[in-house]
Amino acid sequence: MTTTNRWNYLSVVVILFLALALFCTWQAHHTTDYTTGKLTNYNNYIIFRQSYYHLMEGKNLYAPYPNEYWDLYKYSPTFALLMAPLALLPTLVGLAGWNLLNVVFVLIGINMLRGFDTKAKTLLLLFATVEMVTSLQNEQSNGLLAGLIILGFALAERRKLFLATLCIVLSCYIKILGLAAFAIFLLYPDKWKAALYTVFWTAFLFVLPLCVVSWQGLMNQYAGWGNMLSHDHTTDGLSVMKLMQSWIGWEGNKLWIQLLGIVLFCIPLLRWQYYKIERYRLLLLSSVLIWIVIFNHKAESPTFIIAVLGVSIWFFSGKRSVLDISLLVLCLLFTQLSATDIFPREWRNGFFLSHAIKAIPCVLIWIRIVAEMLLMKPSEKVISVQ
Repeated sequence: MTTTNRWNYLSVVVILFLALALFCTWQAHHTTDYTTGKLTNYNNYIIFRQSYYHLMEGKNLYAPYPNEYWDLYKYSPTFALLMAPLALLPTLVGLAGWNLLNVVFVLIGINMLRGFDTKAKTLLLLFATVEMVTSLQNEQSNGLLAGLIILGFALAERRKLFLATLCIVLSCYIKILGLAAFAIFLLYPDKWKAALYTVFWTAFLFVLPLCVVSWQGLMNQYAGWGNMLSHDHTTDGLSVMKLMQSWIGWEGNKLWIQLLGIVLFCIPLLRWQYYKIERYRLLLLSSVLIWIVIFNHKAESPTFIIAVLGVSIWFFSGKRSVLDISLLVLCLLFTQLSATDIFPREWRNGFFLSHAIKAIPCVLIWIRIVAEMLLMKPSEKVISVQ
């Protein structure tokens, strides 16, 4: 296979992803009953869109608005402001733009990754296709979140820490578990620069809504966000907590499991002498992407595009054993396809859901990644070109 052919294959996959974003937009529009005037089949986008108008009108972002959408807005005031370019467009055009945004950031991030040739990038994206469609069909922010983390890593690899920290900080203003991605900056020199840039971007994005609201209004919004997060103690998501609850009857505080997850995540970071190995750094990126899903007590099926991209980066970044191939097949069958029609509806809505089957392959692969980081041998110390 020539380099040109490999590039052509990658181009086809890029076009496929962009087409899927537009198709999912058309599908949501086509299946919506507009005679009701509310509660559309693209409810999540309506939540994001309306958050901008609620912010502008000084309304509580975190209050229920049953006449506009179901569920609650769960992101930062900054995210609501940044929705302005899409919210001001006609709804269907804005929805298309939103879906394309979630795809484009993933494509840019993957394209900028070092350590992969074009064939590997093509296969990496192809493996995540089903999960990307699941996320797009729910108009969620997960593709954008994953893309920002991957892009932040790729920029850090190029020592562009100012832009890299922007990507990671912005991911935290979408979902708070993006905080785990700051571990990436431990891998590089000039940690003080990364810290200063992080403080700058955190402060800048924090006060950005002051363009449209008062200081007191902004404080009220952040108080509402914090109150909502602090009262969220359920364990009904597709996570490690749900697995323990459904398989062994565990009913403890989710924070203990998350704390254990943090400890296990951090142990490989003690091997600081391996930070110069490109393979090690890619494993850490994979670990971050999977961790923020499997230890998220509210993880839903569409959230798993983040974890599956982590799985894909892990698998296609090096030579793989029979065990690794088996784990990848399990991920395809029970993470990506468990929510599709290849399995009976009673399985999908019954045992698969109640026992968090979708999470199991990702948990096993994450454990495999942690073990691989811990067992990496000195003979594998190939220092990448900086």
